[in-house]
Amino acid sequence: MIKKYVLILVLLALVFSCKSLANFESEYQGHELTKPIDIAKLKIAIRMSLINYNWNILSESEGKFLAKYEKSHGTINATIQVNYSRDGYTIKYIDSKNLDADTDNMKIHPNFVRWINNLNKAISQSYYQATL
Repeated sequence: MIKKYVLILVLLALVFSCKSLANFESEYQGHELTKPIDIAKLKIAIRMSLINYNWNILSESEGKFLAKYEKSHGTINATIQVNYSRDGYTIKYIDSKNLDADTDNMKIHPNFVRWINNLNKAISQSYYQATL
């Protein structure tokens, strides 16, 4: 009977010690936007979405934003680049810390995928609101 309980405890410990990682892409295609795309409005939508979702804009140049998201006083972070043009926008993974990123197998902590999905949705919604 004791062996059975020990085996159950060992199995539970293994299950809880395994980190579940999510698949991710090195570059996410932005939501499709109605053409022709107004570059000025898209740029504003991207900037507003980054700020609203607490991404710190590190740099901005023609056609791109470099931004960083931090949790736990910076011990967890992700850096992305948002590229935009008349064809739309993309969100590119640049680097991260403490998100268990495995760029060979394209695995990362699921929070990163959620952050990107939220940002992607916010950009397209902000853009459509700006064009109404």
